[in-house]
Amino acid sequence: MQLALPKLGLQFLSFNDYLTRCFTLYRLDSTYDLRSNLVDAVKRLSPTLSYDHNDEEFTSFRGWAKMALPLGRESFHVVRAGKPRLGEVVPSAVEAELVLDLKSFNDNIKREWNELREFDNLFLLTIDMSSAVDEDIEEDVAGTSRLNDEDDLTFGKRFGIRAVRGVEVVSMVDEAGKAMNEMGNGSDGIGSRRTLRVTLDAAQYHKDIKSGDEGVYSSFNVVVRRSGKENNFHAVLETMVELMKGEFSYLLPRASASCLLPCFRVKPRTIFHFALTSVCLIHEDKIYFRGYLQYKGVQFLFTDLF
Repeated sequence: MQLALPKLGLQFLSFNDYLTRCFTLYRLDSTYDLRSNLVDAVKRLSPTLSYDHNDEEFTSFRGWAKMALPLGRESFHVVRAGKPRLGEVVPSAVEAELVLDLKSFNDNIKREWNELREFDNLFLLTIDMSSAVDEDIEEDVAGTSRLNDEDDLTFGKRFGIRAVRGVEVVSMVDEAGKAMNEMGNGSDGIGSRRTLRVTLDAAQYHKDIKSGDEGVYSSFNVVVRRSGKENNFHAVLETMVELMKGEFSYLLPRASASCLLPCFRVKPRTIFHFALTSVCLIHEDKIYFRGYLQYKGVQFLFTDLF
């Protein structure tokens, strides 16, 4: 029985090759979707450069967005950076606390923020309009912009975006210190302030500390969330990585190989003859591909083509 799957098997050398290409494609697609969400949130917040009574510059937000929330100066701080594991240089874990004040939202939007759970991803931005640069966007003959803000590489400079970091939610408590969204606890919480325990990307944190850019973790002034349907990319990518490592390779059904890799429906110790004029189109690395086919028991008729 043949499944209704795209016949792309000639492009894949193995399950690992298939997963590697899917991983690369899904990562690029997720990055573009994430960029689109961040661009939309920043535009809705409408950051601007303001001055206080001492004529000091600061970034304020004239707009409003239900998926983004401006942060106070001391709303985020790193709590602990674990010691590296044996043979590694990056911290084993980096934990931080994030304080949110939801008083500016109505009940419906506040309920959405209250539904943040463990493993949800949030994104912290540092927006400094004093560093914003006005750059002209390429325009066509009619005078309209050719690029959307999602595709415009100058968007970050025009809106003063200095840093973007991702965090993963571990837990959340209300003003009374009561844990929210745990098993059997679906209350809306007390008060409008929420304290989240989050984890950071240890590799990125190590890179920032090593380059002397640790000040970025005290400069975040915007937090952005995503809808649940869009926010599962991290789990999907981690699953692909674990499968490629072989830790869960036993979960891959061997029967599906004939659907995903129809080129290699080869019985053990069986010799096949291929017309190399078509085989050479399968992979650019001819030497690697020839070695793989020889391992599978394939006999070449025209070796001079390799």
